[in-house]
Amino acid sequence: MYLNYKDRDLEYAEKCLAYAKDIYEFGMTYRGNSKGQSYYLPRDYLDELMWGSVWLYVATGEQKYMDNVDKLMVEKRIGDDAGNSFNDNWTQCWDYVLTGVFIKLATLSDKPIYKAIAEDHLDYWQNRLKSSPGGIKFLDSWGVCKYPAAESMVQLVYYKYTGDKRCLDFAKSQIDYILGDNPKKMSYVVGFGDNYPKFPHHRAASGRLEGQPADETKNDPQRHILYGALVGGADINDEYYDDIDQYVYSETGLDYNAGLVGALAGMSKYFGQGQMPEDTPGIEGEPTIYYADAKIYEEDKTGITIDLNMYNIVTSPPEFESGLSCRYFVDLSEYAGADIDMSKFVTKVYYSPADATISELKPYDIENNIYYVEISFPKPVYARTYVQFCIYYYENKLWDPSNDFSYEGLGNTYKTLENIPIYKNGVW
Repeated sequence: MYLNYKDRDLEYAEKCLAYAKDIYEFGMTYRGNSKGQSYYLPRDYLDELMWGSVWLYVATGEQKYMDNVDKLMVEKRIGDDAGNSFNDNWTQCWDYVLTGVFIKLATLSDKPIYKAIAEDHLDYWQNRLKSSPGGIKFLDSWGVCKYPAAESMVQLVYYKYTGDKRCLDFAKSQIDYILGDNPKKMSYVVGFGDNYPKFPHHRAASGRLEGQPADETKNDPQRHILYGALVGGADINDEYYDDIDQYVYSETGLDYNAGLVGALAGMSKYFGQGQMPEDTPGIEGEPTIYYADAKIYEEDKTGITIDLNMYNIVTSPPEFESGLSCRYFVDLSEYAGADIDMSKFVTKVYYSPADATISELKPYDIENNIYYVEISFPKPVYARTYVQFCIYYYENKLWDPSNDFSYEGLGNTYKTLENIPIYKNGVW
């Protein structure tokens, strides 16, 4: 941050540099790996100390930081005596920054060992690492695309300082593959192009509430587009499975995109002259979608029992809503002229995980014998809310639902119905 800000806000930049030095000294003094959690455990910390040494040398020009690099190389067993032991040829990622260390050292120091290690690494990726038939470099079966994306950033940095066109050609081949120049003709960046992953393994993009009360499934179509996210991508045979459960293919991650953004910056610099960006998607901002689907649970000449799901699909942002209700309308013309006692009609909620309540029959258009019941949800609800309710009149077996407004379209299987309207705070 000191390097980024020293020409625009020197006071802030100096503060960043002071903190960087303190953090560096702490790390050099108190050695060890983080034990803050148990899943993503670092393999080593010497590479991070070397990384910090390199950048503090760039920031300050103080030789002590470069001397520390040499000392850390001895600890890491890399150097003139050990030969080039940088032979695993991994690439820059969340837990490994030696690649960046030696690419940077090759441009800062005149020591031959640094250039030898860096160029051996570049050659390994360009010529010795296996590729899929379509051309993506295959370092690991998990997150196939993230490693070539990060390596493309590394090679573009080396090209920037050396002009080695092999590095530029390598990066272009890998980024082109990731963006759609591959056997599947598929972009592995969500939202880019016409054919991209629709089921990235990402809970917020899914927008589905898998548990109560909605009981949705993550395999349903996703509610949001995770614009710009790089997925793991195809396997060694260029096959990709757009399945949220096959997350070796569909996984996303911050470290996936970190390398990709750096590589795309280089691609834009060297291949994007004269190009203008398209409009960015922006905030989705769609209105909440309200609807109900329902089916007949039971009916006879005394009344009807209905299973109903009320949906309130909130997208910006997903949230629980209060004040919701729905109405079921009936036509009581079959009772017209009879000595009917409205208090004898029974309305009841049989089951509701959201503790729904139901009103008595209320008049809507008395002249035409139109009434309704209102099913209210006193608790905030989200996505899908189930209720089973009934309307019965046991005194007289005249119940005929065929003329009821909300009955039209009802059957023995769930069907979305516009004639069971949804209300928020009493407003349709």
